[in-house]
Amino acid sequence: METSRALILRLVEIMNEEPDRVFNIAVSGGNTPALMFDLWANEYMEITPWDRMRIYWVDERCVPPDDSDSNYGMMRNLLLGLTPILYENVFRIRGEAKPAKEAVRYSELVRQQVPLKRGWPEFDIVLLGA
Repeated sequence: METSRALILRLVEIMNEEPDRVFNIAVSGGNTPALMFDLWANEYMEITPWDRMRIYWVDERCVPPDDSDSNYGMMRNLLLGLTPILYENVFRIRGEAKPAKEAVRYSELVRQQVPLKRGWPEFDIVLLGA
């Protein structure tokens, strides 16, 4: 838990060092981000620049967002409803859609929203599970 706290605090410090910058953040699903989301909402809400965060997923289960296995659903319950982050700044993978079509749609969305470097989206922060 202390590692998660230190990571969140450092991320917030980095974001606050550049007040004019929007940060594109890629997030993995599972238990690791669940702990981080809970801590972020409950301990770091006041110092986080929520309006300058754009959240993208690196994976999602093939389930609707209200399913208990949904990564987005987990984030919605632990972070979105408790913080001022805007829903339109969270770009979810539609787990309820046909996987092949959703992969194409989401790939295009990311390429349109996130700056490219050598043809690949370049996220500012990537949070992967353990």
